[in-house]
Amino acid sequence: MAVSLTRAGTECGTEVVPGDPRYEALRRGFNQRFIATPDYVSVVSSTSEVVAALNKYLAGHRSDESLHRRITVRSGGHCYENFVCGDDVGVILDLGQMDRAYLDQEMGAYCVEAGANNWHVATHLYAPFGVALPSGSCYSVGAGGHVTGGGYGLLSRQHGLTVDYLYAVEVVVVRDGQHAEVVIARRDSPERELRNLWWAHTGGGGGNFGVVTRFWFKGLPKPPSEVLLHAVAWPGRGRNSRSTRSASSRWCGTTGCSSSTRTHRSSRSPSAATTATCSPC
Repeated sequence: MAVSLTRAGTECGTEVVPGDPRYEALRRGFNQRFIATPDYVSVVSSTSEVVAALNKYLAGHRSDESLHRRITVRSGGHCYENFVCGDDVGVILDLGQMDRAYLDQEMGAYCVEAGANNWHVATHLYAPFGVALPSGSCYSVGAGGHVTGGGYGLLSRQHGLTVDYLYAVEVVVVRDGQHAEVVIARRDSPERELRNLWWAHTGGGGGNFGVVTRFWFKGLPKPPSEVLLHAVAWPGRGRNSRSTRSASSRWCGTTGCSSSTRTHRSSRSPSAATTATCSPC
């Protein structure tokens, strides 16, 4: 029975092991070139489950040994490299079930869980609150990797990067190499160490300081009510010629854009929250 292959518990989430029908799908990411053979995939749905799953992994590895079977973290699964799925992966932490986007009244900020993808974030911030998080145009990219990389998209020329609005981040860290703990680092944290940890998640660290579980954003802008969709194509022959490049430059100049343009037109639709009038490809 398939159920016998799944070890589930309230502490570590659901562990999908080889032989489970879900294993083949969960051990691979967006790029099918890289397929891992982990001992199991831990599907977690809360920060406490992330802590428990990480502690379980750490318990089986001494802090001073070389980790030949490393643990990796997946939020949206859109990575093109073998950062999550590789030959040396022993355990995959799948944060896809942690996908909420909501207003945190206590924090006074919009909270986005690491497993939420761009489309989910756009629709859940736009419909109830009328705001948008400037982020990428690909709907299925997860927040965990996108935000820690800086976050750039079609709204960025008008409103900046995603991390320009990042107020706080919740990270499961391992200080001593043996025990996981939850840390919330704010932009205005009194402790310099926490401010540095927050800064490390504003685009330069690439998410290498722990397992990010939640982000908080403040001052989010309102999305445009209308955006223009305009596609320009040239025939294959001579597309790299001087005349073609000149025509492209003249067209971009008439639109006020310094490079080729991808824009969308919509009438008050949630998709408008993820697009802008004029942006580079």
